[in-house]
Amino acid sequence: MKRLGISLVVMASLGVISGCMEGQDSESVLSTSSSSNSTKETNGQVSDGLTINEIKAQQENDDADWIELKNNSTADINLAGYTLEDNSGSVSSLPDITIAPNEFYILIADDLNTQGHVNFKLGKEDSLLLKFEGQVIDSISWTEDSHSKKSAFGRYQGLLTELYPTKSTTNIPYTAFLKDKVIPVSVQLNADDWQSMLDTPLAEEYKNATLIYNNITVNNIAIRTKGNSSLSSVANDPDSIRYSFKLDFNYYDEDQKFLGLKKLNFNNNFSDPSMMRETLTYELLEEIGSTYSRTAYIDLTINDQHMGVYTAVEHIDSEYIERFFDNNDGDLYKADMGSTLEYKGDDIADYESYSLESNKDSSQKQALLSFIQSIENDNIDIGQSLQMEQFLKYLAVSTALVNLDSYQGTMAHNYYMYDDLGQMNILPWDFNMSFAGFSMSCSEEQLIDFYIDEPTVSNMSARPLIEKVLSNDNYKAQYHMYLQELISTYFTAELMSEKITNLANMLDPYVQNDPTFFYTYEEWANSLDNTIESEGLFNTNGGNGGGLPALDGMDIPEGFELPEGFSGMTPPENMDMQMPDQNMNSSVLGLRYFINKRIQSIQDQLNGVKTSANNGDGNCALQQNNSTDNIVNIQENKQPLGV
Repeated sequence: MKRLGISLVVMASLGVISGCMEGQDSESVLSTSSSSNSTKETNGQVSDGLTINEIKAQQENDDADWIELKNNSTADINLAGYTLEDNSGSVSSLPDITIAPNEFYILIADDLNTQGHVNFKLGKEDSLLLKFEGQVIDSISWTEDSHSKKSAFGRYQGLLTELYPTKSTTNIPYTAFLKDKVIPVSVQLNADDWQSMLDTPLAEEYKNATLIYNNITVNNIAIRTKGNSSLSSVANDPDSIRYSFKLDFNYYDEDQKFLGLKKLNFNNNFSDPSMMRETLTYELLEEIGSTYSRTAYIDLTINDQHMGVYTAVEHIDSEYIERFFDNNDGDLYKADMGSTLEYKGDDIADYESYSLESNKDSSQKQALLSFIQSIENDNIDIGQSLQMEQFLKYLAVSTALVNLDSYQGTMAHNYYMYDDLGQMNILPWDFNMSFAGFSMSCSEEQLIDFYIDEPTVSNMSARPLIEKVLSNDNYKAQYHMYLQELISTYFTAELMSEKITNLANMLDPYVQNDPTFFYTYEEWANSLDNTIESEGLFNTNGGNGGGLPALDGMDIPEGFELPEGFSGMTPPENMDMQMPDQNMNSSVLGLRYFINKRIQSIQDQLNGVKTSANNGDGNCALQQNNSTDNIVNIQENKQPLGV
C-alpha cells in the first residue's frame, strides 16, 4: 500500500519549486516560485509582471509543446529584452511585441528560432528561466511525474500544480476536487431522456449526456440516478426531484476519462441539514492517514433545471485503487446491506451481499472467503489478513463521529474491501449521516457517549471483525492511540469549528438560492450549532425534511409488533434485521454541539472517567432484546436501506 504525499523539489538559488504528483490533489501544493521575481522597473516596465503561467510538455499525438506567458501587471509589457532558457542552457530571445495587462502570449516549443517559437523543446523533466537583460524574473521546474500527457503544469492562485491545458485562458487545476470554491456544473441531455429519468428514477438507467464542469466540456458521458433509501425517498416524494447521480465517463468510450476519473458521484446531501458531514469526514480520514475519497461542492444544473448544491464524491474503483496501492490487480468488493463478515460456511454463494467490483471474469471471491475464514479462526492473528493500521484509523474516525450507517450499525454496509496481496483493506464509504446523523435507536445521550470499546449498534459478536480486532490488547492500544490523536490534533473543537465556519461562508449564498434542498436556509444555518428536528429514518412521510421511507412488505414473526407508522420499502432478501424501537431519536444533532460533547466523552472514556464498554452488548436499544420475536426475517428483495 502506498501513501500519497506532497513531493516538492526546491531549487534554492532560483526559488524554483516543482511537485504535485499525478493523482495528487492539485490544491495540496503549498508553495510558489515567485520569490525570485524582481520589482525593478526597466524601460518603464514592471519586470516582475511577466510570468511563466503554464507549460505543456509530453504532448499527445506528437503535437508541439508550448509555453504560456502572462502579463500580471497593470501596464503594457514589451517582450524585447526578455529571454527564455531551458535546463540545457539553450536560450531564446522573445520578439519585439507588446502584451497588455492580463494578456497571454503563447510560444511553441519546437526547436525553431522564429517569432512565436523557441529554439528548444520541452523535456519530461525540465526547467525554464525567464530573464530580462540577464536577470532572472521567473522560473518553473517540473518532473516526469508532475503532470501526464493529458495535463499541463503551471500556476493556480499562485501555486505550481498540475493543470487542465488551457491556452490563453484562465488556468484550471487538473482535478475535479477543488476546495476553494463551489464549482459550476451543468449536465445537458436529451429532453426526453431527462424526463424518462424523472419518470422512472428507480430504473437507474444510464442516459447519454454532455458535462460542463468548471468550464471543462466532456461529451458522450453516461449519467443515471443513484442511491438506495435516498433514491426511494425522493422517488416517493411528488414535490422533489433532488436525486443523487452517478456519472460514468467511459461507459460509451472505454478510453475516456475526466481529469483522471472513470466515474464521479453527485450526492444530494440527503438527511444532512448541514451539507458538511460527508466532506468533513473524508477530510478527517485524509488527515489521520487513512484511505479516503476526494470531495468538492458543486452548483448543479441539469438542462434548464437548477438542482442546487451537491457534493461531488470520488468513486471507489480502479482509479481510486491506483491512488493508494502499488498493486492494482487485487479483488475489489462492495459491501451491501447485511455484510457483517460473519462466517456462514465455505460456499461462496452464501456471501451474496459482497459484490465483486473487479476481476469479474477471473475471481471466485476466494480472497473474500479467506478473509472471513481468518476472522472466524481463533488461531489466526487477524493482523496477518487485515491491513491493521488502515482499519484502525478508519474505525477511530467512524467511531468518533458515531457513523452508524455503516458496518458498525444495524445495516452492516457502506464500505468496500480491497485485497492487496493477501491483506484486506477496509475502504471508507458514504458519510452523509456521520456526526450522529443516523441515530437509529440511540438517544442523544447514547450518541454522545457511544462506547469506544464496543463501537457497534448490536452485540459485538454480530460484528466479528471489530470484536476480534479489539479483543487484542495491542490492537486496542493502537486504536486508542488513533482516537487520542484525532481529538488532540485533527478533531478538536477549535479546528472543527473553524472548518465549519469556512465552509459555511463559502456555501451560504448557494444554499440561499438552492431550490431543491431538503431543508430551508434557516434550518441549514441553525443546524451548524443546534439540533434540527427531522422526520427521521423510519417514518411514513419521507422526502423533504430529511426523512427516509420506512420498512414495509416484511414477513413479521409472530409476536413482533412494528413501531407505529411503519411503511415504505423492504430490505434485501434473507436479511435478518432487528427493528428500531418506537422511541427512536428523530432529530439531527447540531454539528458543533455534537463535536464539543463527543470530544469530551471520548477523552473521558480514554481516561476511564466514563464507561467505554457494555459487556459485549454494544450500544443503544436495538440489541437489548435479542429474542427471535424481535428479529424480522425479510422475504422480499426491494430497495435496501441506507444512502
